Amino acid sequence: MSISEIQQILVTALTGKVFIRVYQLILTTSCAAIVLLSWSLSLCAGVGGNISGVITDPAGAVIRGAGVKVVNSATNVGLAITTDAKGA
Repeated sequence: MSISEIQQILVTALTGKVFIRVYQLILTTSCAAIVLLSWSLSLCAGVGGNISGVITDPAGAVIRGAGVKVVNSATNVGLAITTDAKGA
């Protein structure tokens, strides 16, 4: 076996090891990015919400002082309010 053949074998072996190491690094980085992205998206989802509207009678007139109760069906927690002068 000549020196050039040995050099070629060494270069091929090292190139393969470097390729595998780079592949592992890319794979690890990609997995970490996916986990962080999933986590940040879950934080952006939020927990609150808004309900708005105006309470009116069948003729369309605003009803002042109407009692309104909203209940979260998942937690059974409710909130009761009274409408203002604008029916809101």
